[in-house]
Amino acid sequence: MNKLLIIDDRRSNLIAFEAIATQHLPGVEVQTALGGPGGLAAAQAWLPDVILLDVAMPDIDGYAICERLKGSEATAHIAVLLITAQAPGAAERAAGLDRGAYDYLVKPIDGVELAARVRGALRTKKSSDEQQRQTAVARREQARSEEHYRTIFDTVPDAIITIGPDRRISDCNPQACAMFGYTYEELIGLPLVALVPVEGRSDAIAHSMAMLAQRQQHAVERQLLRKDGGRVDIEARATTLGESDGATVGVLCVLRDVSARKRAEADRVRLEQQLTHAQRMEAIAVLAGGVAHDFNNLLVPIIGYTDALLLSCQNEGERGDLEQIKKAGQRARKLATRLLSFSRRKQDEPMQLVALAPIVREVLALLRASLPASITLETALDNEDTVMANPSQLHQLIMNLCINAYQAMADGPGLLGVAVEPFEPDADWLRTHSDLSAGSYLRLTVSDQGHGMDADTRERIFEPFFSTKGEGEGTGLGLGVVQGVVARHHGAIAVQSEPGSGSTFEVFLPLASG
Repeated sequence: MNKLLIIDDRRSNLIAFEAIATQHLPGVEVQTALGGPGGLAAAQAWLPDVILLDVAMPDIDGYAICERLKGSEATAHIAVLLITAQAPGAAERAAGLDRGAYDYLVKPIDGVELAARVRGALRTKKSSDEQQRQTAVARREQARSEEHYRTIFDTVPDAIITIGPDRRISDCNPQACAMFGYTYEELIGLPLVALVPVEGRSDAIAHSMAMLAQRQQHAVERQLLRKDGGRVDIEARATTLGESDGATVGVLCVLRDVSARKRAEADRVRLEQQLTHAQRMEAIAVLAGGVAHDFNNLLVPIIGYTDALLLSCQNEGERGDLEQIKKAGQRARKLATRLLSFSRRKQDEPMQLVALAPIVREVLALLRASLPASITLETALDNEDTVMANPSQLHQLIMNLCINAYQAMADGPGLLGVAVEPFEPDADWLRTHSDLSAGSYLRLTVSDQGHGMDADTRERIFEPFFSTKGEGEGTGLGLGVVQGVVARHHGAIAVQSEPGSGSTFEVFLPLASG
């Protein structure tokens, strides 16, 4: 039921107005209040729908009461009809309307007019109440929608950032903070370029400007920077944020960390390359073994008949020719022996507990006499740790690496470095060297200051018969034999080299337990 409150400072007026209202407004509950303060208190307590309010009251006039009612959230919805003794002029009407009054009534009040004005005020109030209700519902829906959005925004596993027209981060979720190592407060307002490596900033700026200029969607993969300077590989999907009028107000970026996937892809490629190389090496080894056996069979009569001719030959000139034939045959036999060594998957000589450093010292003692004076030898061989190994194979491995090192410096002065030291690989190192497992190793390092190698050469140095030396200066088997020895000892070999910066070979052999 609608409620009507009548406020006047004369009781007789209240009685008359109440009677008129009751007669002409059936279904409307009517109450009265005497004087301004009493009327204000009644309005605040009863909260009527419409108030008939006398303007001229001695204690507090109708304008002041109307202004107070409209100034309070609890009573602002009440429609106020001001009552005056004479028709208000423009100034008086403006004063009432400015304070929130709905309309005016002039005494003496006609019942029909009173009812019409009250019903009009009720209709207006009903419309206003419905509009307020709809607004409140819309606000609640918006609040729920924003809460729902924020829940999704904060709980998705991917990092999310929004970028404003100024290309600064305007919002982010906790996953973005974790990805880049910043707090929420540090990320908000941070320029987008602060997350982009220097070499990729121009491209990132161009992308962001293009997206802000027109509604676009982009999916890219790139590296971004963490606060600590580290880099993270991300897959980014970005879309523009726009207003209903089509204006672009920012960009929403969903970032997924693909660093693990990138590492896995790199590991897969490396393993495939290792498998292909191993298969190629195995095929070449089988071929080399067959060639070496046939070659040895051909050399037996050549060397044998040459020895027989030397025994019976008295002509010095002819003996010289025969000696040259024998030397060539012996060189060919050594080559066949190296081919056989390369082709064998197992060696007859058993493994035994040996210290690596003494074998290195023994090899270097043999090499010193043949080292050019321009080459300085620098060693660090104080370690006496042991490995399970075949001593003669280790001897061959060290000899081949050292010969390669000083031959790389044949054109000028240089430093040949040889060191033996313990090595404990960490998790990062093991990820990039899948041919080793966690454990303790001895590391043999042979380095030179020669001409170095480019990437293509580094890829091929362990291939049989591949050589960077001139024609007739090498067989191309030295490093292939080294790799075979390392593999038979369950170790690994690594190479670091750049053109003009020399080369460093590192051999890792499992440290003997106990």
